[in-house]
Amino acid sequence: MHTGKARRAPKEGTNGRAAGRAAAAAPRLKLNSEQEAAVKIDASVLVLSGAGTGKTRVITERIRHLIAGRAARPERILALTFTNKAAREMRQRLVGIDSRDMFVGTFHSFGLRILRRFHEEAGLPADFGVIDGGDQFSIVKQLLAEHRVPGVADKPNPGDIRHVIRDLQNRKDDRLDLSAILGHGRRIYDTHIRDPRALDDFLEAYETRLEAERKVDFQDLIIRACELIQQNATVRKALAGAYDHILIDELQDISADQLLMIGLLRARRTQYFGVGDDNQSIYRFRGANPSYMRYFRREFTANRTTALTTNYRSKSEILELANAVISRTRSPLFKSKRLRAHAGDGGAKPVLTGYENDQNEAQGVCDKVCALLGDGVRADEICVLYRNHALSSLIEQAFHQRKVPFRIRGGMRFFERREVKDLLAYLHAAVNPNGREAVMRSINNPPRKIGEKMKRVLLEEAEASGAGLWETLAASEHKGVREYVGVVEQIRAAGGLIDQVKEAVTRSGLREHLQRQKDKERAENLNEVVNAAVRYGEAGDGGLAGFLDSVALEAETDADGAKVAMMTIHAAKGLEYEHVFIIGINTGILPRYESQNDDVEEDRRLLYVAITRAKELAYLSYANTRMVFGSQQDTKLSFYLSGLEEYMDVQWGESAEMLTDDDRAEVNGSSFTVKDAVRSKKFGPGLILEISGNG
Repeated sequence: MHTGKARRAPKEGTNGRAAGRAAAAAPRLKLNSEQEAAVKIDASVLVLSGAGTGKTRVITERIRHLIAGRAARPERILALTFTNKAAREMRQRLVGIDSRDMFVGTFHSFGLRILRRFHEEAGLPADFGVIDGGDQFSIVKQLLAEHRVPGVADKPNPGDIRHVIRDLQNRKDDRLDLSAILGHGRRIYDTHIRDPRALDDFLEAYETRLEAERKVDFQDLIIRACELIQQNATVRKALAGAYDHILIDELQDISADQLLMIGLLRARRTQYFGVGDDNQSIYRFRGANPSYMRYFRREFTANRTTALTTNYRSKSEILELANAVISRTRSPLFKSKRLRAHAGDGGAKPVLTGYENDQNEAQGVCDKVCALLGDGVRADEICVLYRNHALSSLIEQAFHQRKVPFRIRGGMRFFERREVKDLLAYLHAAVNPNGREAVMRSINNPPRKIGEKMKRVLLEEAEASGAGLWETLAASEHKGVREYVGVVEQIRAAGGLIDQVKEAVTRSGLREHLQRQKDKERAENLNEVVNAAVRYGEAGDGGLAGFLDSVALEAETDADGAKVAMMTIHAAKGLEYEHVFIIGINTGILPRYESQNDDVEEDRRLLYVAITRAKELAYLSYANTRMVFGSQQDTKLSFYLSGLEEYMDVQWGESAEMLTDDDRAEVNGSSFTVKDAVRSKKFGPGLILEISGNG
């Protein structure tokens, strides 16, 4: 929990006054013609800034231009970002110019600044604090224990609590009139609390609790600031027109309420300078939508746009593929603009490698990484990207076996993730039912009405009787304990390692529990444990105990030093690496099978973002089959890459199944389909693009 006094500026929104006085003026950066035109335009404008085109440079140079040319006083310039990191970087680049009174910070820190300044008008105490996500979770959990809410379990699990928090956030958003931005009236969204009156009552109880604790939550920083400007004439007069120039970084990430906020600051002479790329809009789950950029262009810039297309990050061959992928998007803003490399031609084409299965894919990626390391490439210049965390498991295992140092950015290693450790606890209990740690972790997970007090009673009974813990559990009359004993016995009785792990996934209730929470990725992680057990068994079955030993060895920590980065594509936004591996480019993953039209377009943008993280070379890979809950299932190369072979160096993993000219007679009447991997003695490797005729 973090609080603040009324006179103290929020850390992420400070203006670096001392640094500005102490540092020498930073040198003026040389701009290209596109950047200079954007910096000097004397009007509101939307700057369409492609990946790696220097958007932060353009914003900071725009500010320098405004101050140096006396077009605006620093205190009348507002620069807004979406992350504290971006705000810090912008302030560092502005060191040395007279920016002491200028606000550079996140939307939320700006909202906090408004509420601090007008706390009385907002009905807040001068020393109000801001709760973080953990505090919010605890408060909602406590309130659910005190209030019977229709549609929520008497003892809600963490997923239930997160869904209720989302309901509260959506309900608070409904207070703002966002119809013009959204293009229709009230938003339609799924709710966990189905009864609107019950939701309103619970929201009132939640806000009463915050008021009693003299706190606001993170969302309030935007919502209440907007309400304050709309409803209070004094505040509106003070803020509307307070800024002559409003600059927004990463505009594609803006939400509807944040868009409303910057609109409430407008006066006749206000100029807006929004920099973003709709092709990198990948945070719809956080409330962003590419359509908001169209709204910004229409309502704030009179449809005035300019574009940055010179990429300073990637080789031209990487950009050719990225351009080809994104050219098929339905986006009307940036479709006709192609990125071009500042360095010109001279790089290698991105490599597309097909593998027979996902295990071969992981080994192939590991081989290539090891080759790069052997050639002197630093480990921290290499990155592996994937659509979701479940895909990292095989790569982690391959890296561990070859002693490749790596780190997971924005997440934990696969076997250290909570849901995976929960499942492993059941397996440990099956191997050693007297093991206290594993039994106590799993006995009430998912909930069986076995609280901490009951756990202590069971442990005390086992110690007092001299009998083992399992014997005490087996003799218990408690319904939940009997259920747990039955689950563990079923796991122990299953025939062999694979069946034991499958029984643990299904009988424990963990997967169903996560599915009820609509936590698809964590549920997929449980399935991946089954796949790991299958692969362990294929390598030489040591049984369940041997499998658990292998898992413990994989969890061993690495030494400090340079490491290969592993992360989801979402976590890679804004980062760059010399060599980038993008795995799992299969239909069903990119895009997901259940994706709707908007999701298909967002996943296309996700692939574009992944490709444009690479500076020197991009390596793309897919598998013809992937293991799903212990069995291999056929899959295909993502249609995002269909017909783009000319932009890639198409290769095949050594263990991938190839079709040669000598196999021609076997092809007729075979089950080969479009996108299967083939190799011709005459033409080399390729993809089946079309099947016609009889041979």
